[in-house]
Amino acid sequence: MRNKRLIILISILSFITLLIVASSVLFSVKGVYASCYNEDATELDLTIATEDMCEIKKGKSIFLLKEKEIVSAVESKIKDVKVINVERKFPNRVYINYVKIYPYFAIESENGVAFVTNDGKIISVSDKQNNYVSSVVYISGNNYELREGENLFAEDGKDKETFLSVSEAME
Repeated sequence: MRNKRLIILISILSFITLLIVASSVLFSVKGVYASCYNEDATELDLTIATEDMCEIKKGKSIFLLKEKEIVSAVESKIKDVKVINVERKFPNRVYINYVKIYPYFAIESENGVAFVTNDGKIISVSDKQNNYVSSVVYISGNNYELREGENLFAEDGKDKETFLSVSEAME
């Protein structure tokens, strides 16, 4: 009876050890790929797929990846990109799917011009210009503080509600 319990215990421990070794070898990240949905951006795909940009280390378990951290890392480093999702393709690949976002508005203030998306995110800031691209709506005379990567309005403010309503109407 004692030998039977010992054999069962050793079998269970062996199975758990085998499972841990197999998962660490088979399910470790070997390749990271990026894909843009709305543009052919091969160079940007390669840039996003690098370890510096997406912060995915090769050899890390595919189960330990935190999608929110990957999304925030990519979006904070590249301002005109919105990550749609992070896919795990078993056994060892990770795909980052994203869209390139474009400016809808050019908002001029005292310290420059902010190019803003339709949801109020500032994707770039530059010096004042004489003329703008025809597809961008020019707004002048505002005293907003312009910082790249931030939202133009507070999340819970009336200004954001009005801005989103105007943006939707224009689309």
